[in-house]
This record gives sequence, structure tokens and C-alpha cells, in this order.
Amino acid sequence: MSATRWEKERSAWLKARAGHRLGARRRAEQLAVTARQHERLEAGVGDSAFGEVTTRNIFYRSVHREEGAANLAGWFIWTLIWMSATYVFVGPALLIGLGAYGIWWRKAAGWGRMRSVPYFKAAGAVAAVGVAILTAHSLLATEGATRIFVGSWQAWPLEGGTAFLTIYLWLQLVLGLVRAGWRVRAWGWPAVARVERAAATAVQAVELEGFEHAESEEAPHNDAPAIAPIEISVDDEDLEDWMVEEAEPVYADEGALVDSTKIPTATKGATK
Repeated sequence: MSATRWEKERSAWLKARAGHRLGARRRAEQLAVTARQHERLEAGVGDSAFGEVTTRNIFYRSVHREEGAANLAGWFIWTLIWMSATYVFVGPALLIGLGAYGIWWRKAAGWGRMRSVPYFKAAGAVAAVGVAILTAHSLLATEGATRIFVGSWQAWPLEGGTAFLTIYLWLQLVLGLVRAGWRVRAWGWPAVARVERAAATAVQAVELEGFEHAESEEAPHNDAPAIAPIEISVDDEDLEDWMVEEAEPVYADEGALVDSTKIPTATKGATK
């Protein structure tokens, strides 16, 4: 069973950014097909033999721009011309980029996700070394630094086809490394970087083992202390005096006010 290389995440990332670019859409569809094949293999059903429709390649799209036999023939000739010129000028760079990309692609399970920055740094280093060699040779072969660029070509030890081939291959190596860095992004590897960053920044639970509070057994927080009741006592004599002072007058009827302290008592003569 072949190892997966995050084809599903990369395909979704490319589809979200493809827009009207047919090349990006085709790469997203190819990754989706590979992801479905891995899912079928993991399920144990095997890789069923059927073809899935994907966007046509660039050669087909360049030839079939218009309908009609004459249009197809004209676009076919034009496609051969521009493709041949491309492979002549930057063909080695395309092969170098494919090879540099393929080495890391095969080691992705052990090396981790692919990134564009190492390829761009390597391209910059190769370009800097070439410029440094050319500059140092010109300084040693000419008088002063004012004729660096002119003197470098005049004092260059290689002449004719050898000099052209050396410079040509040097430029192809630089462009090939740049092409490899472009392929990393073109095939959706930044999506893998985002997935890993999202997982790394997730909040993880912290477990405390062997932590014992000294006061947990003696005075647990759940048991609240009891509140002592408050007793208030009042002297009986004071209470009676206060009640007498606060007593209200009693009304005998609606118009008369009767004071309980001035009610006349019965005389002895009246009882007779």
C-alpha cells in the first residue's frame, strides 16, 4: 500500500484557489483521484479499473481552441512551435525542477511536508556563487574594479561554444531550482503546512498528577461552617413599661375619646 501525501487536503486547497486557471484545476483533480484511490485501498476493495474525467492537459487545450479541421491544423502547428521553443530554451530547467521536486516528494514520509523556501534559497546560492566566481576572475584579470563587467567577458577563460554552454547550464540550474519551488506551491503543499500549524496551536489539556492539598482532608471546601444562633432577652418589667407608654387611646364611639386611666369608679352610695 502506497503512503499518502495529504492529497485530499492539497486538492481542496487548489480547488479553492484555482478560479479560471485550468492548469490548477487539473492538478486539483489529479490529487483528488489519487486520494480516492488510497481510500479504496484502505477499505480493502482494491483499485477498481475505471477512468475518471479530468481537465485536459495543456497540449490538448492549446490545439482544440476552435472547431473545424483547418483551425485544428493551424493551432496544432502553433502548439508545436511554441512548445519546441520552450523546451529548447528552458527544457533542462524543467527537467532539473522535476527531478529536484521528485527527490523530496519520494522522501516526504520521512522528511515531512515540502516547502518552497529551501528551493528558492538553493537557487539564490547557486546564482550568488556564479556571480562571485565571475567577479573574482574579472578582478584578478583586469586592473581595478571599474571594468568588472567588461573585463569579465574579455578575460573569461572559456571561449566559443564552451563558454556559452557553461553559462547556459548555470542558468538552467538556477531556473530549475526556482521551478521546483514553484511546483511545491502549484501542487498544493502549503495546505499541509496550514493543517500542521492548526494542530500545533490547539489548546491541550494539562493533567496534574500527585497534587494533594494539605487542608483538603481537614477542612473541605464543600462543608460550610455552622452559624451559631443569636438569643435576645428582654426584662419583663421594662417590656411592660414600654407597652404602657406606647399604648394608644381607645375610642368608645366615633365622637368620644375615652381614656382608660380616668374612668370613674362606683361609689358605695350608688351601690346601696
